[in-house]
Amino acid sequence: MKQRNQELTLAHPYYILSIIAFMLLLDFALRIYLPDIYTLRHNLIPIIGMGSIFVLLITIINFRLSIILFIFVAPLVNYYVPSFPFYFTPSDAYIIVLVVVYVVRLAIGRESGLRKTFLDRTIFLLLLWLLLSSVNTDSLFKSMKEFVKWVEFFIFAYYLFASVIRTRNMLNIVIHTIALVSGLVSLQGIYQYLSSGDTGMRIYSTFGHFNALGAFLAMTTTLIFNLIVTENSRRTKLLYSMFLGLNVVGLLLTFSRGAWIGCIVGIVISAQIRGMVNFIKYFSVLIVFMIIFSLFAPERYLGRVASIPKISDEASTTRIEQYNVAMNTIMAYPILGVGLGNMPRYVTDVYDEPTYGEIHNIFLHVGSESGLPAMLLVLWIFISFYIHIIRTISRTEDHYYYSLYIALFSSIVAFGIVNMFAYMFVRGPIIFFVMFLGIYQAALFVEENEPRDTEWVNLLSSVDMNRPTMRMDL
Repeated sequence: MKQRNQELTLAHPYYILSIIAFMLLLDFALRIYLPDIYTLRHNLIPIIGMGSIFVLLITIINFRLSIILFIFVAPLVNYYVPSFPFYFTPSDAYIIVLVVVYVVRLAIGRESGLRKTFLDRTIFLLLLWLLLSSVNTDSLFKSMKEFVKWVEFFIFAYYLFASVIRTRNMLNIVIHTIALVSGLVSLQGIYQYLSSGDTGMRIYSTFGHFNALGAFLAMTTTLIFNLIVTENSRRTKLLYSMFLGLNVVGLLLTFSRGAWIGCIVGIVISAQIRGMVNFIKYFSVLIVFMIIFSLFAPERYLGRVASIPKISDEASTTRIEQYNVAMNTIMAYPILGVGLGNMPRYVTDVYDEPTYGEIHNIFLHVGSESGLPAMLLVLWIFISFYIHIIRTISRTEDHYYYSLYIALFSSIVAFGIVNMFAYMFVRGPIIFFVMFLGIYQAALFVEENEPRDTEWVNLLSSVDMNRPTMRMDL
């Protein structure tokens, strides 16, 4: 227990910010004296190698601090090793180190073990079915790459965050760090837009794709909105408001309509649960005004909002074509699909068209590659989470956890809606999705096991102690 308390002390945001300041100074020095590091991609190999050694040392010294630092590394999707036969990023290297050290800590008794969660059976069955669907693929290597990616997300990342977080203090640090990281990612994207000189650019920041960035910001913007609503400290609320402003600007500059819709729905649902009737009225008026204004705005900007209900634009037409292909594929291969990771090859061979890459709907994409059972299992991950957390929100008596559960629920709702229009089970947004799932499971454990006289912190504490009855009649 003493060791864990020391680890939590060193995982305090002030220590994290000190490390960030050091890394920024190092980055500045490297850009001046070794600029080739940022222009030659092959230099990422020694950088990732040295970084892994550095992470290993931190992880051995302070495991929980390394978990917090992982949140800063997770968005670095745009940096990868090009010479590898598979997509390998700094976050992949980082999570491997975390898992290895965690297993060692389990073996020597420094950790109490993995926690059982309500998603255990669903995750096991999903991974088993994805593995079985590999028999239909044309390339076993490509299929195994996809399978390892799913294992990394739903085994390594999910169970690490579900098992390592053991105190309310650690929960606060994780939530605070996610908000900070989202602000930094948005700031990088805004700088990217301003420095490009292209007014029509769709920013992607460190995520490599604008839709991936949009999915991430849809979750974090919804999360930060909930933090602002329940925060008492003016200074902290001002900090969150700054992060929210950066996220909103970054989200708009992705021009990702699915992310916009997901974020709006997530915010409205959280406001509805909290009984914020006036906010919903004003927010609805603002949305309607923006849609009307978009009719007269340049097409590349807010005019994209006006095209949401239309199917005449190229993006909507392509999606409808993809959905038809996916439905036909599922009907032809309902049990095991065309093979995990084989959909791009299948579209090219059967339809004689350029590959779509992925179907812009997570459920149809999984169903076409791995069959109806896999699609239903992915759908059940979302549904079972919603059912479980709604019941938890209804019965919890602790206002701290009540606010936290609403924030997590609405954020996952936003991510689920984004995945109706895109395939976002990719590096970057998916890591934060399973991170949120793990945080929820950890919060359940902490709420059930923490002493009742634990001092409440200001973060996420409710302003209105007479919380309204939960209502979902939108």
